[in-house]
Amino acid sequence: MKISFKHTIPIPLENHNLKMSDVWNKDITIKSGTNYLIRSESGKGKSTLVSYCYGLRNDFIGEVLINDIPSNKITRNEWSEYRKDKLSIIPQDLLLFPELTSLENLIIKNNLTNHKSNNEILDMLELFNMLKYKDQKTATL
Repeated sequence: MKISFKHTIPIPLENHNLKMSDVWNKDITIKSGTNYLIRSESGKGKSTLVSYCYGLRNDFIGEVLINDIPSNKITRNEWSEYRKDKLSIIPQDLLLFPELTSLENLIIKNNLTNHKSNNEILDMLELFNMLKYKDQKTATL
């Protein structure tokens, strides 16, 4: 998967000085299998960048291309497929079902993708020292 930004400027930031930005108003490409670190002060567009990559917002000047297709030409169904199979985000505000346990929340997402076995999920919880919370409701975490 490839996400390209072609002189993209978020409309809320269009009147800001973006000369120091490594992202906005530049040509950059984000590719699968590569890690990227995006750092900046609060209010400079980090969450906006993620929203553009995930197809949640389109309030920008320039272009955002998903696999060379303009993001505004991608249908809702195509976005759903990307989100199901190719893209995942951890939102700033956790979007968990508070009445379910942490394990139940993970299983719901995994049921959409069948990406991991239940044993693999438990192994990851153990790796992150979270296994002890698997049966705890997320509202109380």
